[in-house]
Amino acid sequence: MNIKYYLRKAKDVNLKDAASAFPMIAALICTPFAGKKYRNIWAISERKEEARDNGYHFFKYMTGNHPEQKCIYVIDKNCSDYEKVRALGDIVQFGSLEHWIMYFNCRYLISSQRFLPNAYMGTLIERMGLSNPRHVFLQHGITINKPEYLRADRWKVRLFTTATPQETDFIRKELGYERDQVSCTGFARFDALHEFEVRKNRILIMPTWRKWLRLKSEAHSDVTTDLMSSQYIKEWQKLLQSDELAELIKENDLEIVFIPHPNMKGILNPSNIVGDKITVADLENADLQGLMKTSEMIITDYSSVFFDMAYMKKPIIFFQFDEKDFRRYHYEEGWYSYRDSGFGDVCTEASEVIGTLRKYVQNGYKVSDEYLNEHRETFTLYDTLNSERIYEAVRSLK
Repeated sequence: MNIKYYLRKAKDVNLKDAASAFPMIAALICTPFAGKKYRNIWAISERKEEARDNGYHFFKYMTGNHPEQKCIYVIDKNCSDYEKVRALGDIVQFGSLEHWIMYFNCRYLISSQRFLPNAYMGTLIERMGLSNPRHVFLQHGITINKPEYLRADRWKVRLFTTATPQETDFIRKELGYERDQVSCTGFARFDALHEFEVRKNRILIMPTWRKWLRLKSEAHSDVTTDLMSSQYIKEWQKLLQSDELAELIKENDLEIVFIPHPNMKGILNPSNIVGDKITVADLENADLQGLMKTSEMIITDYSSVFFDMAYMKKPIIFFQFDEKDFRRYHYEEGWYSYRDSGFGDVCTEASEVIGTLRKYVQNGYKVSDEYLNEHRETFTLYDTLNSERIYEAVRSLK
C-alpha cells in the first residue's frame, strides 16, 4: 500500500463520505443474515445518476439475452435514467444499505466506473483487506493514458475489459495486470454504433476535465485552481465565443453542441463560456451516444470519447493548449500519441481549431486514407458482439 498516495487522496474526503461509514458497518453486521440472496448476483453500474454507458448497455444485453443469470442495476432512483433501467430489470438504490450488502456479497461487481457505494470508504476497506470483491471493469473510455489509480497495485480487478489490442498490451505491460486479468472484448456501447443517421452540419465540442480544478489532493502551485481564471476556461471561451467561429456557423448553417464535463455541474454555468449560436447540452437528460451518432464530427482535447467517433469513422479535432501541464499534473502519456495518430488534427490555438474545422466543413467531413488504415489496425473487433464477448469472459472466470 502506498501510504503517501492515500494520505494525499484523503484531502478530498468530505462529511458525506464519512457518513457512508454507517450503512457500510450496518451492511457488515447484516451480511451473515441478508447476504446469502446476493451470492450469485451480477451487480452492474456506472455513475450513480446515469444509465448511458457500458454498464447500461451490458445490463440491457443481459436482461434481453441471458435472463437465467440474475443481474441487478445500481442507480440513484431520483435521476432521469431511472425509469429507463427499471423497465429492463431489478434496481437497487446507489449508496443504500442494500447496495453495501450487495457489494460485500454478490458474485461480480460489473461497472464502467468503480463499483463502490462510496469511492473513499470502498477504497479504504479494500486496501485494508476488509473486502475482496470480484471487480469486472467495463471501462468508461479506452485507456490511452497512464493513470496511477488504474495500476494493478492500486485496484484489485478480476477482469479488465478492453477494446483494442494496443490497449490490451499496454494494460498488461505498463499497468501491471496479469494476462488472465485482461480481456479484449470490445465495449458494450460500441454494439450500438453500427447503425446511425447523421444530422447535417451537427458538430460536437466536448472537453475533458483537469484534476487540479476540483480536487484538493491535486492542487499545484504552478497551475491555478480557480476555475474561472484558469487557462482551461479561458482557452475554451476563446474558441466558443470567437467571432470567427460565429461567422463560420452562420455561413454554413452549422449546429454546434457543447457538452460540458460532469465535473462542471454545481460549480459553473456552461452557458457563460459559449457564444450565442452554440447549444449547451443538458447533462442530466442528454443522450450522449445519440448526439455522437447524429453528429458529423467532434472537437475535444484529450477525452478518450473521441474513440467512439473514430469507431464510426468520423473526423476529430484535438484542441490541446495545455499539453505540458496535462501530462505533468493530470495523466502521464500512455500508448496512444495524438500527434502521431491518423485519427485527428492536433491544434494548440483556437484560431487553428476554427481553420481546421473550416476545412472539414468544406470537404464534406471526409476522413483520410491514413485514418481508415488506423481504424482497421485499432478496431480489430468491429462488430455487434461486444456484449456477448463480455458475457463469455465473465462467465469463464474462476
